[in-house]
Amino acid sequence: MVKVAIKFMAKQTINRVFTANGQPFSELEIIQECSLHRCPNILEFIEAFEDSQYLYIVTKFMPAGDLLNYLMK
Repeated sequence: MVKVAIKFMAKQTINRVFTANGQPFSELEIIQECSLHRCPNILEFIEAFEDSQYLYIVTKFMPAGDLLNYLMK
């Protein structure tokens, strides 16, 4: 069994934030591109899916936690 992490983002928030600053939402495209090249410093992308309210990004589980909390320690 493989442990994974699932990041979920409300589509309403994504649209509001990225429309306000004029940038397209590209986190998913960046993760997918990096996984194709097996970048050693980027989380391993497994899959993405969505429902009517959320976008879900599934990545390899990293036991140290997320980068922001790691940097703040």
